Amino acid sequence: MKRKATTVCVLACLMVAGAAQADTIRYRQSGDWTDTAPLNDQPGWQNVSSVPGEGDLGRINWGNNTVTLTTVESIGALQIGVDEQGNLVVGSGGMLTTVAGLGQNGRITVGQGNNPAGTGTMLVESGGTVNVGDILFHGNGADGTSDISGTVNVASHLWTGWGAGFTGTINIHDGGALNVSGMLGLNWQNNGASGFLNVNDGGILNLAQIHGSGQSIQGDSLLTISGSGVVYKSGNFEDVIQTFYVDTGKIVGEGGSPLLVSYDAGLDRTAVAIPEPSTLILLALGGLGLAIRRRRTR
Repeated sequence: MKRKATTVCVLACLMVAGAAQADTIRYRQSGDWTDTAPLNDQPGWQNVSSVPGEGDLGRINWGNNTVTLTTVESIGALQIGVDEQGNLVVGSGGMLTTVAGLGQNGRITVGQGNNPAGTGTMLVESGGTVNVGDILFHGNGADGTSDISGTVNVASHLWTGWGAGFTGTINIHDGGALNVSGMLGLNWQNNGASGFLNVNDGGILNLAQIHGSGQSIQGDSLLTISGSGVVYKSGNFEDVIQTFYVDTGKIVGEGGSPLLVSYDAGLDRTAVAIPEPSTLILLALGGLGLAIRRRRTR
């Protein structure tokens, strides 16, 4: 009987432990990621004595609060801006990783919604890193914006401008890099959402996938390159990007600057960038056999 009781106790404990996973934990007010508020009477993660883990969904949405992360942390999923506004800042030395499993999907949503007032922002500063274990959403039922001066790695798709009528915006700044292993989608659903991705001077966007007939950028959505910003796509997609994105005005140079689409066989990647003035001169003189197009009149 004692052995049977012990077995029942072990099973019950395991069930309780499993139930403790997949909790939704909200951050109260503004403060550091490592702060907790067990009695819900101070800034920090509500009603817990330890920060959310890989089995938890974290929500940053307390009256436009700001949570700052400068440590190395893992969480199951994260929503920034749900019903109320919320902001996440990943500072130098900070690394946030979302991990699918244990009841969570590894996603980050910036502008989760449920209420249009629930806008979200994510700032990844120089030296900061965000690793998204699944999809990175912007503008899912509310507007969402990310500013990237550090590094953001997305293991799956990038859906920016997801919910009908809402806007997702990503700005990649000097020294920033956004690496996407799945599909690029700016208003992927073509449902009236808007997605804007700005690769500014010194910024880098690395893409593994882009739709072969233009579906990656729809409606009024736009991918804009400025200064020395550059977009890389693995493989030879020179014709696809030129025909379905540059020629149609879906990928543009800031202020109408011309864009050069070129394939590097040695690196096996296609680059999209504003050419240097010397390159423009050579092109004008017919010295290079590369296609270049100006942004169409909109």
